[in-house]
Amino acid sequence: MRTTTQPSDMTRPICIIDDDPSALRGMGRFMKAHGQDVRCFGSARELLDCELHEVGACFLIDVAMPEMNGIQLLEELRRRGHREPAIFITALDDPVVRDSATQAGASAFFRKPVDGNELLAAVSRALARDPDGADPSIGGGTAE
Repeated sequence: MRTTTQPSDMTRPICIIDDDPSALRGMGRFMKAHGQDVRCFGSARELLDCELHEVGACFLIDVAMPEMNGIQLLEELRRRGHREPAIFITALDDPVVRDSATQAGASAFFRKPVDGNELLAAVSRALARDPDGADPSIGGGTAE
């Protein structure tokens, strides 16, 4: 399932990747309601198969997905030269997974259900960072 809004020429959308259709739809609606252009992808493969010029300004990635998990997806995006910030979202807040996400380059890490205000703040910080390097003020948020 892919839901698309048309971004303006000056912005790139936030890409949301989650294999749970209701979570994907809900997060997409939430971000749109807060003025964000979004593209939703139901799998890592769906994102990787899109045209490179369609890749977003920021990624919101579910960790636990079949075929390719979120950390593997971010590693593949980095391997392909994409340096856009990534925020991980997961139902399981495992310290090993959190460490792996951080090592892969995550800007933030949230446990589902995500506090909307914290997520919006993390996205704002991620979008404001220098595109050539992570902003040291970006922390790993946790939504309780």
